[in-house]
Amino acid sequence: MSKWKDRIYLLFLFWYAVGVILVGFALLPSWLEWANSVFLVLAGLIGVLYFYHLFPPAKATVVVFVIYIFSSFMEYLGSAYGILFGEYDYTDRFGYKLFGMIPFTIGFAWLLVIASTHALTKRITPSGGVWYVVLGSLAAVVMDLIIDPVAFKANEYWIWREGGLYYDIPWTNFMGWFVVAFLLHAVIWGMEKREERQTDFERWERRTYWLYGMMIFMFIVTAMAAGGLWGAIFLSFFLTGVLYGFAERRLKES
Repeated sequence: MSKWKDRIYLLFLFWYAVGVILVGFALLPSWLEWANSVFLVLAGLIGVLYFYHLFPPAKATVVVFVIYIFSSFMEYLGSAYGILFGEYDYTDRFGYKLFGMIPFTIGFAWLLVIASTHALTKRITPSGGVWYVVLGSLAAVVMDLIIDPVAFKANEYWIWREGGLYYDIPWTNFMGWFVVAFLLHAVIWGMEKREERQTDFERWERRTYWLYGMMIFMFIVTAMAAGGLWGAIFLSFFLTGVLYGFAERRLKES
């Protein structure tokens, strides 16, 4: 039963390795841009599988649908009306758009973000509680500190209609990331019970734990190749190192 799950993970690792080279060094040809959508779907599926090992099937299904639908809806409000995140438009480089506004892959991206920040911050705050919710939300913002400059400046996955001090990105975007992540992590906190964890959870927890750093590494490589994003590179690298430092220290103490 677990073989197909492992195959999905291996396919993701292959797609990731190729993506680091092709996207990271701007070698991706225009006819292969559909691979971006496949990558986000695969990354999101890792998050889905993580939740299905964290929760029983019925509860995991609820969590997955809540994350996908709520995040997509909030992204729609941001793109259409400038609510929460700020005013921006998605380009056509992420595949088919829902409602003609947001790519269908955005929900998968949020599944990746919430799953990986959950796996990371639960190692730091294993007892959960409000500190887990706050730290998980901050970890999501740390991830966006490198994602947004690269996606906007280097790859033009979306275009901001208003500027800001941080690489012409409005501060409301980072506030939006924190709020959306906070609400979704609060839902998970309210539903999570340690005794409900499924068989093989530890293995998928490790995979998702390192997924956070893998994604940041990919965007750091892309930022280095693009040039001019050294502030984002150093800031995200430092803060990610701090998060993993606390997580590994807690792991040794337990």
